[in-house]
Amino acid sequence: MKTIFLILVLITGLISFEVEIQDILKNGNAKIEIQDKLQIGNSGIVIKNLKDGFKVITAYAELIAIDEVHFYPFVTLKQDNLPHGLWKPENGDIVRFQENYNRAVILAKSFNSFIQISKRFNQEWIHSDIFTATLSSIGHKTPLKEDFQYFCQEHSIGLIYIELKDEIKKVDCLSLKTLETIPMKFENLSFQKPFYSRIKKIDSNIFGDGIDDIQDFDKYYRGLIR
Repeated sequence: MKTIFLILVLITGLISFEVEIQDILKNGNAKIEIQDKLQIGNSGIVIKNLKDGFKVITAYAELIAIDEVHFYPFVTLKQDNLPHGLWKPENGDIVRFQENYNRAVILAKSFNSFIQISKRFNQEWIHSDIFTATLSSIGHKTPLKEDFQYFCQEHSIGLIYIELKDEIKKVDCLSLKTLETIPMKFENLSFQKPFYSRIKKIDSNIFGDGIDDIQDFDKYYRGLIR
């Protein structure tokens, strides 16, 4: 009887870009061919080809130089009670960059700017209400880097669109690196904390990071994606 492993292959649009791992480095990163079609901060998944045509995702990857990637554990749909493989990225594996870049979330200051952004860009939008509910379950009034990474991995989201003064930052959801800055005018005189959502209250922990409200929207998110 063959062992059945939980194998997840994400299928998106035609915007993904595949490259082969050439050399695993001593620091755990890997060398790939020099890329001029990608940006530093682009992320993706590492795919290993198995026997009989099966494929398995072994890690997340972030482009940290034009010829080097850094790996993160692949924990999406992790289930310790099911059999699973112990594969690690190896030479010859494929990195599929820009995975789920067609799915995005908006961090806007108000309802009006939320609508303005959603109409400006052609994306499959995942509503910020879902992120607010996630933050409430974690107990963070202020989203931390790891909160974004967890949320985007769980919901297969590739990009974040963040409203800042007179511009939008298009950000990779795993690396939190800015991929594009788009000029855009807004008329907000105030902002909803920590971003626009129809859920008005976020439950908070008593101690630890992320328990306080954001006081300066632009300053906080610029620091987060610096």
